[in-house]
Amino acid sequence: MNRHLAMLRLGHRVGRASGASGLVHRFGLFAASFLVLMVTWSLLAVDASLEARQERQDARSPVLTDQRQEAVARWLERPDYADGEAVSVIFTEPLSASAAPPPGLDRWPEKGEVFLSPQAARHADGVLVSRYGTMAGTIGRQGLTEPDELLVYTRSPIEGIFDETTLNTFISGFGRPGSQFLDYFTVSHQFERSPVDLWVLLLLFTVLPTTAALVVVVRGGSELRDRRISMLEALGASRLSRLLVVIGEAAVPVAAGSLLAAATAWATTFWDIRLPFTGHTVAAGDLARVRPWLPVLIVATAALIAGVSALRYARPPKRTSTRPQQTKTASGRTTWILCGAGTALCLYGTWRADGPGRVVFFLGAVLVLGVLPSLGGRLSGALGSAIASFSARRGGPAGLIAGRWLAARPVVLAVLSASMIVGLGLTTLGQVVTSQLEGPEIVAKQLAGATDRNAILINASGDPSRFDRLRKDLPGQPSVLLYSENDRVVFSGNCTSLAFFGPMTTCPKKSTALTGVIKNIGPGPQRALAVLGLTPDRVNVTSSHPGITDPEKVSLVVFNTEGDAGADRVWEAAYRTLGMPMLDVPVEAGMLGAQARAGYVKWVLDAALIGLAALVLAGVVGAASVFDDQARGLGPIASFRNDRRFYVQVAFWNLSVPLAVVGVGAGAATYVLGQMLLSIGDGGELSAGLVATGSLLIALGGLVVAVVCGEIAVRRARTWRPTGD
Repeated sequence: MNRHLAMLRLGHRVGRASGASGLVHRFGLFAASFLVLMVTWSLLAVDASLEARQERQDARSPVLTDQRQEAVARWLERPDYADGEAVSVIFTEPLSASAAPPPGLDRWPEKGEVFLSPQAARHADGVLVSRYGTMAGTIGRQGLTEPDELLVYTRSPIEGIFDETTLNTFISGFGRPGSQFLDYFTVSHQFERSPVDLWVLLLLFTVLPTTAALVVVVRGGSELRDRRISMLEALGASRLSRLLVVIGEAAVPVAAGSLLAAATAWATTFWDIRLPFTGHTVAAGDLARVRPWLPVLIVATAALIAGVSALRYARPPKRTSTRPQQTKTASGRTTWILCGAGTALCLYGTWRADGPGRVVFFLGAVLVLGVLPSLGGRLSGALGSAIASFSARRGGPAGLIAGRWLAARPVVLAVLSASMIVGLGLTTLGQVVTSQLEGPEIVAKQLAGATDRNAILINASGDPSRFDRLRKDLPGQPSVLLYSENDRVVFSGNCTSLAFFGPMTTCPKKSTALTGVIKNIGPGPQRALAVLGLTPDRVNVTSSHPGITDPEKVSLVVFNTEGDAGADRVWEAAYRTLGMPMLDVPVEAGMLGAQARAGYVKWVLDAALIGLAALVLAGVVGAASVFDDQARGLGPIASFRNDRRFYVQVAFWNLSVPLAVVGVGAGAATYVLGQMLLSIGDGGELSAGLVATGSLLIALGGLVVAVVCGEIAVRRARTWRPTGD
């Protein structure tokens, strides 16, 4: 045991004594440990949040009954929206004084009262506070599936309004296990994506970059570590002893990163956190149920990273003599198999071209992007040999040294390019997804903005005669009853309201074509008709009342001439007068889905924050490791060359040229992936300029790396002195 502890302490000491290389490696291990635990915690948090969300949904879902004598209350959901987001408006009315109110309420609403979720009370500058009645309070957290839900409980001020609807509104209580949002509370959740999409998002934008960062970090400073382990092997150290030295070097930074991440995760179980782009609130109470997993995560993360660090030294190369010998690289069969499997999945997903097909495609894309750096590293060996042969024929020592150095170390290019390739792939796929999600919203907003909310369509749940009372409450707003007659749409209103369309030759008492009464319809009324999906030649007008008593056969249209303020007054008056109405500006209602789709982009951005941090870590650690290893390897050449141009040329040939080749290959691969994603459907576009710019940036990054690496090599060469191993 003492010998094992001595090996761990030895690893810790030699790691601290490894100079800049050791410092970069330890920082990388610290940051990677933090990221790995936080990504794992994020996955647990998503699962816990979804589970708690479903439990609250089950608890508040009504139990419908056909038997009035069993009913304790009446319950009906009506759709509404504000500021482009859907709102669930629940009308309730207790039938028994002992009936328990819905979860989240301490009492039932009185007539004309409303309870709003905290987010609904804040939404759209507080416009919902007075829309449905007098605010009596807010809904408690236990009555909301999530803190940001837009939910309203209200009671109509009209007595007996529930008896005027043909829908079944009787409930025997609350609590329906296995309920779905497709059954209840459908309005505010109608555009939500499947949890599978969230898992795919996390896999693509967090797990993949973090895995790439972990691989790069583990390889950081490997040249010194390889020599150290080889020396221990030559001295007769056992395999276990060598592994303990590697683990000892990693133990402290890995433990520190894991503990800091665990402390951060622990804090999220006591305080709510708000995601920066979506504004979604992650409830601390939901995460508290997975708090006991934190000790397990600390141990598992530390064991994983320490184990991965030591894994490559578990099987030393076979030696047939005591002379130095070059280690042959593996055939790379696994890399090619994974690449082929990923390509097959992408092709299958493209062939299916549906929802499950998209999931399969993204899984394949993860595999392809994950193995591209390794594939590029393996191809760089052949590229290095070609550079060496070319330079030997032309008598160029810089290219000869660079080519042979690259051929002997093909993994260097994989380490250096991992973050660049994965970043380019995620950027390309993210651009396609963003264009698919935001395109419909842009078009819908342009159309909705042009209408200025000038036509509001209102449907009643009860007696249509209340439309007449509502029209009296809106004296300054033109309004007409809308119904169908002989395959024509008929507007019924007084002469003042009909004059909204333009000067009339006569005010017809019988149903007459609109174009026959009004010769010149202005652009404003034409836009209002377009909002309703109508054209002037399809509309008749009359000043006679139709006398329709079926609420499903007649609607009210208010031609709003007062902008947003006028629309808000129409909404409030309708809920006050009609009881349980449904209102919408048809163009705006169509925009809800488009805006919800565009909102998914923000989830991509929130998920990409962790992925971005991982890619930055991989880039920094990978570049620093390459700089240090190459500068140290070129030090002995100082005995006959120490001019800056020579070392920059070496770096150009073994870093810039390979990175430019990798950039072109990665650009081609990601462009193909983007085109495959487009072919699945949902519209969108792929910017070839973006892919080309990404490839160019990789090449330019190679030039910057070459210049910096050459400068470091010059300084290292001028101070180089022979030292023992």
